[in-house]
Amino acid sequence: GEKWDVIHFNEGLHDLSYRFSDDRDKNDKGEYASPTNGGRPNVSLEQYEKNLRLIVARLKQTGAKLIFASTTPVPEADAAKYVKDSELPYNVVAKKVMAEEGVTWNDLWAAVKPKQDQLQGKRNVHFMAAGSAVLAKQVAEAITRELPQPTSK
Repeated sequence: GEKWDVIHFNEGLHDLSYRFSDDRDKNDKGEYASPTNGGRPNVSLEQYEKNLRLIVARLKQTGAKLIFASTTPVPEADAAKYVKDSELPYNVVAKKVMAEEGVTWNDLWAAVKPKQDQLQGKRNVHFMAAGSAVLAKQVAEAITRELPQPTSK
């Protein structure tokens, strides 16, 4: 089989969403898990760091150049299972791990944060078409920079 030249990856948004101790995101009343009703982040920061190190170790085995994308902004969300700005400490941990592991950092958060209200759905972690276009351009450019350059014969 063919080997990958570049792997661009992210882990984070679902890690920081809230869950109840029984792993459900809604309780019997239909309320989303949140810090105000006994919810907890799906993955703690400590476990997130461990998970990232395991993922990076595995991906390094491929020999590909690795690029990690920061987790995009979390606005105030309708679904309380996401808490505004909860991505910030996860991005700090991820940036530390990627720097220590020599993995290229693609800051998608910084690419969209200045125009977040124009790019991301209101009270929604997902992006509108304009936001998806900004993210796609940033990802494509990051991958292109890391691809092997063709050699002339």
